[in-house]
Amino acid sequence: MQSSSALLSRRPRTAAVRRHAVEALVRREYGADRSAAIVGKAGYVKSRVMRAAATNTKAWRASRLAITWLGRVVIMWGSYRQVARELYGLNDRDLRDLRVTPGDITDIAWSEARLRAAESERPLEIGAATLLALVVAAALVIMLALIASHP
Repeated sequence: MQSSSALLSRRPRTAAVRRHAVEALVRREYGADRSAAIVGKAGYVKSRVMRAAATNTKAWRASRLAITWLGRVVIMWGSYRQVARELYGLNDRDLRDLRVTPGDITDIAWSEARLRAAESERPLEIGAATLLALVVAAALVIMLALIASHP
């Protein structure tokens, strides 16, 4: 697969070829139903924001992957805590019925957490919400430090 900058940097012979290259990028990033509204007749992306998105798809994908990864980590940590809490709440007889020793609980909890994180349908939204919460918390800490330093 060619990168977006390689597709857009080549000088196509006709506007139709350029339009096809830009539409392929926009279709890949925004879906087929929106590509006609974004790309003009001459093959140029209509708005500056869309043009930047079409030329910087690698940056957009990298940030999206990072936020998705953060969401999966949050899901995995919450799932681990839930499963571990349930297993540690069982008595020895129940654990023996499940054929689980107390030393196996953390391994079982992490395995289940990985499965739940992989099956999750909303890691991007959860990652974005977590990132937003981290940014707000950091801003609050900085504001409190500034307030405390001034008499």
